[in-house]
Amino acid sequence: MLSKNKQPDSRLEKKVQDLEQGTKDLKDTRSALMNILEDVEEERGKVEIERDRTSAIIKSFADGLLFIEGNKVTLINPKIEKFFDISEEDILGITLTNLAKDKRFKSLFALIEKRGDSFSREELMWTKDLAVEISSTPVFRDKKNTGKIIIIHDISREKMIERLNLIAPEKIKEIEAHNKEVRERKAKEIENPIKSNIVEGLDRLEEANKEEISKREIQTILNLLRKDGPLADDPERENLLKRINNIDISETKEEED
Repeated sequence: MLSKNKQPDSRLEKKVQDLEQGTKDLKDTRSALMNILEDVEEERGKVEIERDRTSAIIKSFADGLLFIEGNKVTLINPKIEKFFDISEEDILGITLTNLAKDKRFKSLFALIEKRGDSFSREELMWTKDLAVEISSTPVFRDKKNTGKIIIIHDISREKMIERLNLIAPEKIKEIEAHNKEVRERKAKEIENPIKSNIVEGLDRLEEANKEEISKREIQTILNLLRKDGPLADDPERENLLKRINNIDISETKEEED
């Protein structure tokens, strides 16, 4: 009886051992899977941190950045939203074919069509008051061109300074010419004190009231402007005579000696 029961006990023991081994293998497999999941989660966390860091850098970038991959817009920064007056929600995922139909992007796509995927610092008058400099860099993955990064730099301030620098020399020349004229006139007045006194007298008489005008002063000026006077050859003599003859002396009184 006992010998007959030994064989079944042996088989049962083997099954128990197999089950225990299977349980151990399952535990080992589960442990390995948990380790893999933990590694995946850790790597995912690192990727998310890196993605957030990259996104923060892109969004704070002073220039406009437009990322295109697989013929679609995949990323933009706030500067692009401002340049094109478009929201991130309206542009992400849109195909280049549809984007090219938008009149706001007409100038950009005309430039890309002309220059291709790779060009640097192409100037473009975006609007009457906005001048930009555009660059495009192709993106390669596994030696295959998968897209491009377009950089738009605002150069409105630089262009304004250039315009001012172009205007300034002409304005300086104008001021210098005026100052030269004044200096020459003053020099002539110093060289000819008689003429200088006549001009000052005429300026005063033209601004005076009628009753303040002195006939004697007018006669003095007329005597100096005679054809045989000290200003006989002065080119401004006729003009000075016209000025004094235009002064109204109808209400002036004769001065007593």
